[in-house]
Amino acid sequence: MCGRIIQAIGPVNLAIIEGLDTRNHRLDNFPRRYNGAPSQELLVIRENHKTGERTLEPLRWGLIPYWCKDPKGGRRPINAMAETVHLKPMFREAYERRRCIVPIDGFFEWKAIKGKAKQPYAIAMKDGSPSPRRLGRQADGYTLLYVNAAVAYSTVLYPNPGYDPLKSFSPVAALASWSFFLFASADVPAGTVRELIAYAKANPGQINIGLQRGQAPQVVAEKFKAISGAPFNAVPYQQISQLTADLLAGRIHAYFGTGAGPISLAQQGKLRALAYTGVTRHPALPQVLTVIETGLPQLASIQDWMGIVAPAGTPPIPLPYQSDLTI
Repeated sequence: MCGRIIQAIGPVNLAIIEGLDTRNHRLDNFPRRYNGAPSQELLVIRENHKTGERTLEPLRWGLIPYWCKDPKGGRRPINAMAETVHLKPMFREAYERRRCIVPIDGFFEWKAIKGKAKQPYAIAMKDGSPSPRRLGRQADGYTLLYVNAAVAYSTVLYPNPGYDPLKSFSPVAALASWSFFLFASADVPAGTVRELIAYAKANPGQINIGLQRGQAPQVVAEKFKAISGAPFNAVPYQQISQLTADLLAGRIHAYFGTGAGPISLAQQGKLRALAYTGVTRHPALPQVLTVIETGLPQLASIQDWMGIVAPAGTPPIPLPYQSDLTI
């Protein structure tokens, strides 16, 4: 491989596939890499040599030799030959003591074409699955996974997420669920959902709706596009902070989301909340109509949620222990 990789599955789905703890919230907005390069952070699987626990962590691509006292200086190799990695002084100590697994969806190779720039080729599994697919999942009653709605929606968002949400897990506890607001930029001349739809139809191909890729808001947005018939441009984002910044700047015109941040911006008049996908109005913005009230009841069935599941085949967990889990 020529120093470029694809790591697009995302931390939550990757943790679920590999049977790892999904509660590392600092990875919630970790960017997917479609052209991952040396010096960038990638997700890796590490094992604690004392406890045997495997965790998903971000590490920067590049080796700092163990003898280098200044991490900012010296040579930083990015790859090595498998046949000699255990022999070369540069890599030997790291190979023996500091190995990890880097799950990837694919990598790039470049082909020289006479008289033209080199042509990149993406090399990946035919079914779109990450590699390795699965490193271990124990149905022993001690392995529990913290998941959100992405585990259910992944089957329609990815060609092959590596698991079946109905067959691979046993539900343990539901923790929380919530609905979404349809927010619009303050610059958009629309005060209602119907006005936004009409504005998009009057300006075909010019109105952008942001998507949180791989999450429930993407499903809501895509369904909204389908049932409204409006020609919105779908703009995917990996980080909600960038999406919000672009919405405030008017680079995108609308998106489905929730949380204290955008609700506060709507209360300040910096964003417009056009509708709420809950069955009843939200107490923080009680003046905002529900999608049922606006004539789009199909959107009220889509929620985000958090819960705990166990690998399929796990023996039933006694109710007292379930209660302990959800305190």
